[in-house]
Amino acid sequence: MTSQFSTALRAAVAGSGQSLAALSRQLRARGTPASVSTLSSWQTGENHPERTASVAALASLEDVLGLTTRSLIGLLPPRRRRGRWRPPSSTTLPHQRMWRSPEAVERVLARLDATPDDLYVPARVSRTMKVYLDADGSERESRHRHLLRGDVRPASRLITILRSASLPQPPTIFAAEGCRPGRGKADVPGLLTAFELLLDSPLQPGELRQVEFGIRFPPGQRECHADLRVPPGMRDIVLQATFDPAQPPARCFGWYQAARGRPEQVALDLVRAGDGASFQYVVLDPAPGIYGVRWEW
Repeated sequence: MTSQFSTALRAAVAGSGQSLAALSRQLRARGTPASVSTLSSWQTGENHPERTASVAALASLEDVLGLTTRSLIGLLPPRRRRGRWRPPSSTTLPHQRMWRSPEAVERVLARLDATPDDLYVPARVSRTMKVYLDADGSERESRHRHLLRGDVRPASRLITILRSASLPQPPTIFAAEGCRPGRGKADVPGLLTAFELLLDSPLQPGELRQVEFGIRFPPGQRECHADLRVPPGMRDIVLQATFDPAQPPARCFGWYQAARGRPEQVALDLVRAGDGASFQYVVLDPAPGIYGVRWEW
């Protein structure tokens, strides 16, 4: 959302006649880098500089734009409280129960100026995830569909996290509809990547909207499962694994966990598509927890 800071920055950039790419190059040359997507998010009010490195980049930007020292910094809104995140209410699904390394989740989200709350805002009414595997059994890509519902405030982005078997290079977003890729940040020790997807226009309170995007995996991803972490209030989920016809799995099944470390409950009613190489797990009104599809070769 726009603010005094974002409005002033946008006016200063427009008045300079320089592109965001040119400004980003100058900041990098000064040793205070800020990417084009970061500068864009500052201009639109989607994010504000808060961390030390970001504020240093802003100070350099004031100089590059020929502005008075601290003329932009002085317009920044109050810094959000930092420190260890705690769920603000009982309606939030605690990430401590859903992820193998909650600390890694917090680290990678912080790099997007986000907290675990942002994984559930705006609310996901429905989610579909389709995973595609190659003939050698490695995961090639996944396709995601989210039906969103606006919360009490307009939302301009959604955050999602991917866990990889390894991170030789970052995963990438492609084929986005209703949104566009923003920043992507990796936590290599935790094997996590957090993606920021910027909505084409702000999602208003109570508004329903569908967005879609794909994630292309780095090479060598040979996980034998795909899963979703489901908060309260979701209407339905669809998980699908599609295999190369030359390499179908020996077994494939759906499962549910109330929380990490709890026993997996196997779902027996797994639907097999006509070609025998695609398996689907659909749940209506799912209870909060972890849902997945697992395959065996």
